[in-house]
Amino acid sequence: REGLVLWRLENAALLAGALDLAFDDTSGIVWLNDATGGRLVAVRPALNAPVPVPLPLRAGEAVTQVTALAAGPDALYVLDAARRRVLRLDRAARVLQAFGELELHLPRALAVDRHRRVYVAEAQRLLVYFDGRLLVALAARALGAGEIRDLRIHDDDLAIVDGTGARVQLFRVL
Repeated sequence: REGLVLWRLENAALLAGALDLAFDDTSGIVWLNDATGGRLVAVRPALNAPVPVPLPLRAGEAVTQVTALAAGPDALYVLDAARRRVLRLDRAARVLQAFGELELHLPRALAVDRHRRVYVAEAQRLLVYFDGRLLVALAARALGAGEIRDLRIHDDDLAIVDGTGARVQLFRVL
């Protein structure tokens, strides 16, 4: 607020450099993934207590490289780029659902809206899922973008970062 720092994670030793973060409005947890892609950290800013959260290691569920996070209204969503899939995790980082393995090629960004639609960005297309099913795949050119680098969603507004166009485009999702 007014440009003042409200909170700072002092124990940076827990992270090998934060790669992404997601704020869970429901639980008040800030989720961070470290730059190795192999660890999640849950932080409650009010308590300033970072807690490393182990990722699943069982065959079939093992997470190899978390590159993006998004907090949905029901769960934490992580992009496991190495295995080209999205995982829906509970707050203890247990896998509730995995999807996208057959459709994703080189995923790079992730967002979840309040209706639990999951948006996955690749350089040349945007894929939208609901309940693990692919709803639509849109070419970047159809969205007026040369290359999708990142995306964020708030309420019904989807922002897409166009790398080659050097701009951010805002879309209303109906």
